[in-house]
Amino acid sequence: LGFVVAPHHCHLLLGGAFLFILVSSALSCPARCECSAQTKSVSCHRKRLPSIPEGVPIETRTLDLSKNKLVLEPGCFHSNLALRSLNFRSNQLKMVLKGVLSGLTNLTHLDLSHNGLVILMDHAFQDLHRLTFLEVANNQLVYITPRAFVGLTGIQRLNLERSNLTEVPTDALSHLHNLVELRMRFLSIAFLKPFSFKRLSRLRHLEIDFWPLLETLPPLSLHGLNLTTLFITNTNLSAFPGAALRNLPYLTHLNLSYCLLLDSLCFSLFPASQR
Repeated sequence: LGFVVAPHHCHLLLGGAFLFILVSSALSCPARCECSAQTKSVSCHRKRLPSIPEGVPIETRTLDLSKNKLVLEPGCFHSNLALRSLNFRSNQLKMVLKGVLSGLTNLTHLDLSHNGLVILMDHAFQDLHRLTFLEVANNQLVYITPRAFVGLTGIQRLNLERSNLTEVPTDALSHLHNLVELRMRFLSIAFLKPFSFKRLSRLRHLEIDFWPLLETLPPLSLHGLNLTTLFITNTNLSAFPGAALRNLPYLTHLNLSYCLLLDSLCFSLFPASQR
């Protein structure tokens, strides 16, 4: 004998199942992690995790995986497409493979600092169109490929300090058309080529502090920039780089402290409004 379920009973059953899924998602939290339903955040900070934990709620917007023993693997965030902020600081990441961050189109903040990154490959961040802040400082970076930053159309702040770069990754940076702030401190870069920061017309704040090998700033090295703030401290500059600075008509703040500037009259070559 068959039986028929009334339509309104079907609606109740489906509604109940949907509610159960929502409640289960809201209450779930990976083992050894801390979750907040109110802020939609999950913190797994310093939990000695060997792999990315399962069970991160799908509605999570902020995920802190810092200070563990993790690497990024393809598909590891396929269920967390709502993420806005990902902290992957101080893990064991050696490389960001193409596609490993696929689908995270809502991500705005990404911290990959204090890992073991040696190279940033082409298209490593290609899906992160809404990313505004990228932190890759304190890695072992020796090379950034020309198309590593393709797709990062929204980036405004980038930190590349404390790496093993020996030259400015000009071609890679040229894809960051909306970049406003660039920090490149504590690097072993000895020379800036002409047009080192080409196509970065919206860049306003540049820090190239603690470059002990830098002795000169060629005339066209900063050409094309519209900086308002420039820090060039703790270098071996022995002469005021007036020719290079003349290409910065909007510069209002200049810091050349702790350099080997020898010419005490060099500031007479630079407009008073820009000193």
